[in-house]
Amino acid sequence: DPDMGEFTGHLLKNKGRRVYRTEGGRVGMGPAGMGEGDDVVVLYGATVPHVLRDRGDGTSEYVGEAYCDGIMGGEALASGAEKDFVLT
Repeated sequence: DPDMGEFTGHLLKNKGRRVYRTEGGRVGMGPAGMGEGDDVVVLYGATVPHVLRDRGDGTSEYVGEAYCDGIMGGEALASGAEKDFVLT
């Protein structure tokens, strides 16, 4: 069945991913290595949200890309909230 093949393909794309919920109650899928306290951010020019980890020294570590329900259509940018990150 072609529909089952497509469904299985989408499942395989998420192998090793982690389900999460933000402090604001949004849910999504992210990299397996993400954890509590990581930031789900929308970077200007990016097509998907990304997960960053504060290193505690004013810099952030890139953890990976994510899906986050409710911000995939540009809603996060409409909020006007901005923050600068220094990636290392």
